[in-house]
This record gives sequence, structure tokens and C-alpha cells, in this order.
Amino acid sequence: MANDSELSGAFWLLDSGASHHFTGDIGDFTSYNALKRAHYAKTANGVALIAGIGTVLLRCLDHNSGDEKVITLTQVLHMPGATARLISMGEMLQRNYRVTGDKRGISLTHKAERLWFGPDPEDNCNVIFGIRSILIIRSNYIASVSKVDYDIMHQRFGHPSKEVLRCAQKHTQRFPEIHFPTEDCVCPGCALGKMPNRAFPENERRASKPFELVHSDLKSFPVTSYRKFKYVITFYDDFTSHAWTMPLRSKAAAITAAKDFLEMVRVQHNAHIVGWMSDAGREYKSDLFDRALLEKGIKIYQSAPRTPMQNGRAERLGRTLMDKAESMRHQACIPDSWWEFAFTHATHIYNRTPVAHL
Repeated sequence: MANDSELSGAFWLLDSGASHHFTGDIGDFTSYNALKRAHYAKTANGVALIAGIGTVLLRCLDHNSGDEKVITLTQVLHMPGATARLISMGEMLQRNYRVTGDKRGISLTHKAERLWFGPDPEDNCNVIFGIRSILIIRSNYIASVSKVDYDIMHQRFGHPSKEVLRCAQKHTQRFPEIHFPTEDCVCPGCALGKMPNRAFPENERRASKPFELVHSDLKSFPVTSYRKFKYVITFYDDFTSHAWTMPLRSKAAAITAAKDFLEMVRVQHNAHIVGWMSDAGREYKSDLFDRALLEKGIKIYQSAPRTPMQNGRAERLGRTLMDKAESMRHQACIPDSWWEFAFTHATHIYNRTPVAHL
């Protein structure tokens, strides 16, 4: 049971007419992103400035059971000057909460959670319902709530799109239930790490079994890594969409990396590569490299010069891994020379992310 001082916290009103949660006090937020451009929202009195968007963690008391409840409000708008704190009933319904109530109060229930909104003590007519709460500052509460927050899962999976996380939630066992924001709010890591470009038409043809066709590409980096690497070679299985990456100190090391990859496939997977697809880069056109593949009976495919779209799957893999690695690196504020660790971790995450064609 909470004491009287805990019940004297901020009073959040439950509003069926509000389309968003909002507060005027920036101290209510546990995570906060200030908007660079001015945004405005329509209110009953006209328009109000939206200064930022954040997450609010609230500790609420269930007046029936006496238990302490913790809820996460995401995409909460910060409206400076607002005199009330509103919880949007529509947003809670979107999170699959069920609403019941009578003249004594309103109950929001979802699985084991039950939030009770009682009458406002200052309202003599008993027609305004809300809940008193206190901002959570204890680390154990933050850990228990943030693990199911959309922003946290977005960062843990290497900054993917909403659709990827929706598929992961639907098709992955024990994936936490998260609330997806209704508006598109680009996180700082995505804004710095992703530079979109028009996509080329995708080739619908696929290999019919693992290692029937492997795509490979070599990517260079402008900054030498922590362990003096300058390049990364990627290997992509056309059937399973599984990826492997190896850092290299020079382009000449590509043939050694390819031989190591062929041996790994033979020993670890008891398989043999049938076809090898790459661009027309010099590292793939040497007689020594061709001989290493032909000795294994591997058929060599190469794209035409200056047409990277013919090696599109390897190019898209490199772009996907680079987006993840750069987004995580910027989000974590680590130096440029640590790209090799970010790229390796991005590959690890990519191989555990649901794939559309599977």
C-alpha cells in the first residue's frame, strides 16, 4: 500500500476526446526528444505548440486491490503551458485495454493489468475521472517497463522499420508485446545512420536450396577500424537469406576469406556451393580467385561493369547492415573507428530478424 504522500502526485485525467496523451511539465518524461521544427495541435481553445515527444513512466495505485501498477505511456506530447495532464482513452483502446465503469469510476483492463480512474476530488459533480500517479525513478521499475517499450526494441533490433517489428512480434516466440506509435517519429540514430535512395526492382527468382547460389561483395570504409581493418567482405545465401561477414585489412585478403568461407560451408554445414555471384571488382576478377572457385566446381556469375543492381541482393545486404551498424553506432555515441564491432553486431542481429520471403 502507498502512503498519503505518494497519493499526492500529479493527477492525470482520462479523456475520451483527446487523440494523444499530453502534459505541460517536461519533468514528467523519462525519455524526451525535442522537435527541431515547430508543430502545433488543435485544441478546444485554438492551437497549442508541441515542443517535443517522449515516454512517461507512471506508478499508479489500484484503489480496489491496493496493488501498485506501472504503465508506460509512449508518444506523449509536451505542450508547454498546458495546465492539465491528459491520458487519451482512444490511445489506451488501441493498446487493447477494455473500458468498463459506473458512477464510482472507470476501469481499464488488459490481461493482468487493471487501472482504476476515480472521480476528481476537486470536481463536485463527479463527472471527471482520473488517476494520481508519481514519476518512476527507481531503477527496478524502469528495467521492468522499458524492456517492452517500442523505442527500446527498435534500438535492440538495429533500428528496423515498424513492419519488421510487427512481423517479429507475430512470428517469434516470447517476443514482448509492445505498443506501436501511431505517428512516424524518426529516432536520432535512424536520422544520422540512414540515407535513403530509390530502390531498384527486385528479382523474383530465388535459389531452390541452401548454398545453390551465394552472393558476395566487398565494402570499403573511409576510417581504419580499431583493429586496423579497412574492408568488409559479405557472403549472402540466396535461399536462406543468411549472411556472413569478415573484416579485411586489404583487398588482396578477399581470396583468403573466400577460401575460409568455402571450408566453413563444407565442414559446418556439410554442403557445397554451386554458384557464386559477385560484381566486376578487381578482387573477384583475378586468375587466382577464379581458379580457387573453379577447382571446387563452382560456377562463376558476374555483373556487368558499373551495374551494381545486377548484384542487387549483395548490395542490399551491405546497405541493410550499414544502416543498422551506423544507426546503433550513432545512438551509442561511439567513435568512427569502432565500425567493425557495430558491423559484426549488425550481422548477428540481421540473422535473427524475420525475413519477408520466408
